[in-house]
Amino acid sequence: FKSNVGLTNPVGAVTELIDTWKNITIYDYLSAELKLFEKVTAKVSLGGSIGNNHNQNFTPRSLVNLANGYGSAGQRYNSSVNWANENQLTYVSKISDDHNIKATGFFSQEFSRYEGFAASNQLLLTEILTYNNLNLNDTMQTVGSYVNQQTLMSLGARFDYNFKNK
Repeated sequence: FKSNVGLTNPVGAVTELIDTWKNITIYDYLSAELKLFEKVTAKVSLGGSIGNNHNQNFTPRSLVNLANGYGSAGQRYNSSVNWANENQLTYVSKISDDHNIKATGFFSQEFSRYEGFAASNQLLLTEILTYNNLNLNDTMQTVGSYVNQQTLMSLGARFDYNFKNK
């Protein structure tokens, strides 16, 4: 997005160049263990995150040494949602002094979604609006978007037999 490779004004690069990132991400995790019956225990956990970031950049024509004589500007937005859930059920029994059993079953699932879009232009008719109204001229230089989504589920069980604590 940025065309500030050929910067020719070092003072202007400090005072006029705009390149801001705004990020917000929230994380959370919850977990609980419950004794449902004398020999049965359940564990449940849920965690996730939600994130957004926004990038704005602007390089005025006074700072670049380009043949077209124009500056550049762009904006980019990205967001993400992620969560995971795990559930476990365990049964423990002592059959006799010599024999013990333990059975565990679990189910887990995960979800992730990332999406975003971006636009940039190097043919700005006016620099007053910096990175806003990138479409004021007839041609947008770069416009793009993406989305990526993934889901995972798993199921399993385990059985343990113990003879004389071995």
